[in-house]
Amino acid sequence: MFGLVCFLKRQMLSSQREVWLRYKISRHHPTLNLSSPFSLLNDDPAALTVGDNVTIGKFADIVVLAKHPNSHVPGRLSIGCNSAIGSFSNIRAAGGTISIGRDCLIGQHVSLIASNHHIESGKIYGQLSWDENRAGVVIGNNVWIGCGVTILPGVNVGNNAVVGANSVVTRNIPEDTIWAGNPARPIRSIR
Repeated sequence: MFGLVCFLKRQMLSSQREVWLRYKISRHHPTLNLSSPFSLLNDDPAALTVGDNVTIGKFADIVVLAKHPNSHVPGRLSIGCNSAIGSFSNIRAAGGTISIGRDCLIGQHVSLIASNHHIESGKIYGQLSWDENRAGVVIGNNVWIGCGVTILPGVNVGNNAVVGANSVVTRNIPEDTIWAGNPARPIRSIR
């Protein structure tokens, strides 16, 4: 019985935190359509910019940290007007900027990662600083990113591009092209 009471208390506190967070976000971004439940970790409201009519699906996990001890590069997230981010998406804007253009479709279970750890022999990876030379993700306007796509740090996706489901994007994608695979490769031009 005690375990059930503790569980219900945690659920109630979690719900209250989400209601407060939703209220704070809605004051700054009144046209944001944010589905519940969601997770947002943000240390500086100025580091998060959201355009009009943006939709973020259920269980999205968004981290926007302007300051982090592993990097001198500030974390920022910018989402353009009329863009939609699918449920269960994972957006990590720490140690770099993630910029999503306007009119973008980001599928479910998509991961956008702004930074990665350095790798050194004999070192504990989690204790190493982040790679500041390859940081951030830029997604142009009218981009469609399929379900389950992972976009790694330092990648730019051009306007009107399409990235096929479950792709891993490790290099820049030119505008007006379709890419897919692991690692993602060009499939064809849209023109």
